[in-house]
Amino acid sequence: LEQGMNDELLLPPYQNAIVHVEYMDTKRNRSSRLYEQLNRIYTEKYQDVDLDLILATDNNAFDFLLQYRDELFEGVPVVFGGVNNFSDESIAGVSGFTGVAEVISFGETVESILMHFPDTKEIYVVNDYLKTGQAWRESILRAQKPYEGKIRFVHNQNLSIEELQQKIHSMKPGAVVLLGVYFADRTGQYLTYEKFGQFISRNSPVPVYCLVRFNLRDNVVGGKVISGYHHGRMMGELGRRVLGGESAGDIPVVKVGANTFIFNWFGLESFDVPRDALPPDSVVINEPYSFYEEYIALIWTAAGAILVLCLLVFQLS
Repeated sequence: LEQGMNDELLLPPYQNAIVHVEYMDTKRNRSSRLYEQLNRIYTEKYQDVDLDLILATDNNAFDFLLQYRDELFEGVPVVFGGVNNFSDESIAGVSGFTGVAEVISFGETVESILMHFPDTKEIYVVNDYLKTGQAWRESILRAQKPYEGKIRFVHNQNLSIEELQQKIHSMKPGAVVLLGVYFADRTGQYLTYEKFGQFISRNSPVPVYCLVRFNLRDNVVGGKVISGYHHGRMMGELGRRVLGGESAGDIPVVKVGANTFIFNWFGLESFDVPRDALPPDSVVINEPYSFYEEYIALIWTAAGAILVLCLLVFQLS
């Protein structure tokens, strides 16, 4: 996400902009006093820094700025991203906020699952029990309502990562796993999003789909995913508009268009999902290099030329 923001934001005439980066680390440190401590730290660090723009990612940074922005950085415009369960009421009465809402493409991914596996009877949805995971769970509970009665949805309990893997490995045909966001289990064990997708899908007897680009590892099939890079570029684009003179409060929050159908070649192969069953404009990653597909036009042109030459030789003979 940070790379996407930089690639879009730090272009002329802003290529020499000075960027300060702060990692709040609130996934691992969830003390109720942390925001107050961060407020004191940022007050000390930035008391003599004149900021033009704040870019904030994820719910915790967004909530922190709603509480402390005017105290820390009075009047500085904010472009946020990665905020779950966003509604216009979230910033009602707050000036200078715009951004990109993190809207889950649940329905489109479920439609892909049913296209690939029409006999699906159960979808097992996995989120952790941190703030973002529970926000995703609430969003998915609302989004699954049109499919209830056709498919049974089961949401994971607060299991350890090992218990969760055992649960998935015991599943029978007709079940599909759908990964939301998962960063830590009830024992405090942490996994990056990349490692979690790898851990869950390895040796899974049933297909594993996902809603976040980071999870596309090992045999995870894919879905219409939130791509951190594309999300970051949208934030960078909004940031450029603010730096160019537009008022952040006058720029509508982006709620659609940030997600993309991305599938993993290893997952497609493992569960025999044909390429022609993928939605139009899907991206397939990790596909092995094919000399034939890379140079198909050249190969057939050369083959045609050789055939013509052979026919001429035969005629002359």
